[in-house]
Amino acid sequence: MPEEGKLAASLFANFTEVPGMPGVFEYHAWKNSSWMVEDISWSLHQSFDTSYNGKPYHVEADWSIHVSREVAEASAYLVLVLWDNDTSLRPFLRREGSFNFTGDEVLTGTLFIVANINVTYDVSVRNVWSNGTHVVQTPNITDPRHPLFPYTLNVTKSGSYSYAWVSYDIVQIKFLDVSLTPGEFLSLRAEMIRYHAIAIKLFKDSNGNGVMDFEVAYDPATKRYYLTNESEEIYHFALERARLAGVEAPHVENGNTLTWALRVEGIKGLLIPSGVSTWAVRQGRVNVTTYDEEISEFGAVFRFSPQTRGNYSVASLKVDTVIGEWSNKTTVEGLGLCFLYLCRHTTIGIERTLSTVNEKGEEVSPEQNSTSLTSLCFRSGEEIVGNITLGGPKYRWNETSYETAYAELVPIRAFNLTYGRIGLEGGVLVEVEREMYLYAVCYPKWSGWKIQHDPEFSMVAGTVTLAPAPTVAPAWYEKPAVAAAIIAVVVAVAVISIIILRRKKKTPS
Repeated sequence: MPEEGKLAASLFANFTEVPGMPGVFEYHAWKNSSWMVEDISWSLHQSFDTSYNGKPYHVEADWSIHVSREVAEASAYLVLVLWDNDTSLRPFLRREGSFNFTGDEVLTGTLFIVANINVTYDVSVRNVWSNGTHVVQTPNITDPRHPLFPYTLNVTKSGSYSYAWVSYDIVQIKFLDVSLTPGEFLSLRAEMIRYHAIAIKLFKDSNGNGVMDFEVAYDPATKRYYLTNESEEIYHFALERARLAGVEAPHVENGNTLTWALRVEGIKGLLIPSGVSTWAVRQGRVNVTTYDEEISEFGAVFRFSPQTRGNYSVASLKVDTVIGEWSNKTTVEGLGLCFLYLCRHTTIGIERTLSTVNEKGEEVSPEQNSTSLTSLCFRSGEEIVGNITLGGPKYRWNETSYETAYAELVPIRAFNLTYGRIGLEGGVLVEVEREMYLYAVCYPKWSGWKIQHDPEFSMVAGTVTLAPAPTVAPAWYEKPAVAAAIIAVVVAVAVISIIILRRKKKTPS
């Protein structure tokens, strides 16, 4: 087999065709792992400008951190679904013919990682901060929302703490072109939309508009944007323990829906006041009131279905999400719950002008202020790539009533966001254009009770000729989509290998 054929085969070796769903292939894996790391030290220097009550501050701080022992256990569940709309890849995937992409292939992937980590540490901080002029001192500050409050403890500290994290990702990719050359060089032209759940926040809906409003102001002294005291966030939830209790492998329901599911149990965490660092709380560096919370469950049922909508083929993924009942309802009485997502729309190997519009056809920007919406439509140049329906559909509250879910675009400029970068090796050359958005799905009627909701994530596969165009079509189906790529196979597998398998010492199995 030629070298390029070997590379292509390695990407698809584990996909199997789904019975009764022509052109749909799937791969899934559930991995449990553990690791232990000892004696890691690093230094961190912080330098930034900030302000408080209109007063500017310049902060310089040097940190010395030593992790003497880190023990972690993690579980990961990966599902990849390849929809080959015109079945051009079927002979190759069945090992009966040649490698043949035609530009209508869509890959949908979901990845969950649940990790529990115990850390023993030593930290020392040397505070150097200034107000107008550089003055070395330890400030006497008691307000935990003050930007200099974390630097009031100029001491060496040892201790231990436990924490957990749940990584929840959805990726949808469509090919424009995939070509392989001798020497295993892989050329990709594609569109990709990735959704990454990053936070749970609680808010007080003071103005009754259904969303957690973020009020943003600009400070000319520091040349930075910041969230004002008018923002409605009350607490953020810091996870301390969780367990991936079980998964349901992909299977066919109702003849044309591929379904898989997972359930997370044993969920415990802290409610931390808005604006207070989770890391500082875990290390006992701030004196604020936190609240213990246990959540009965977190679950998701994924329903993938290839559909014809008007003149277009659409890969649809509905996610029936369950957030269980919370233990300490007195603290959260009258509050709403907000699920925060980071979204990235990426073109691979092509130059496009990326844009996003709301359900009214109005273009939105990741830099604008908090804006209510019910859906987002992603465009690449003049063509439409995909759509997400956020608010609008009802959510079930406390097993008794159906309420309206709301959504909003969050001003990304007010947040310092970090996210992982996967490096590709083996002669993979990629040019990338990217637009990043932060949005929130809000459930204003909550107060700690169980909620169930099902947002929809869709990507256009291409045009069909089975039916005439409808008289009135939804705005995002008016034009055919461009495309996206199988690079998600590489990325998703790399995520597991880097986050789960890569460790310095392996505990005995």
